[in-house]
Amino acid sequence: MTQAPYDTDPAYMKMMTKEDRIKQEVRNRHEALKNMLSPRSKQRLEETRIARDREVEDKIRAHTKMMRERRQLPKGTPQEEMAAAKRELEMLPLPARYSKLRLF
Repeated sequence: MTQAPYDTDPAYMKMMTKEDRIKQEVRNRHEALKNMLSPRSKQRLEETRIARDREVEDKIRAHTKMMRERRQLPKGTPQEEMAAAKRELEMLPLPARYSKLRLF
C-alpha cells in the first residue's frame, strides 16, 4: 500500500483474543488474592499446592509403572490386551488440567 494520508498503525489498536482476555483476568485475580492474603495464609496455600502436586506426581508415576509392568508381561488375547490398554488410557488425567505439571 502506498503512503495514504490517514494511514493507521496496525499495532496501535491491537485487539485481544478471548483467550488472552481470560488469561489476563485470571492473572489479575491471582495478583489481587496474593496481595490480600496474610503471609501465614500464603504459606498454607503454598504448602497445600505443593502437597497436591506431589500427590498428582505420585499417581502419575504409579500409573506409568503399572502400564510398563503390564506391557512387559502380556496376558490374554490381543482383544483383552486392547481392552486393558483402553482402561489404562481412561485412567490418565486430562492433559489440560496438568499442563504446567513438572514430573522431573
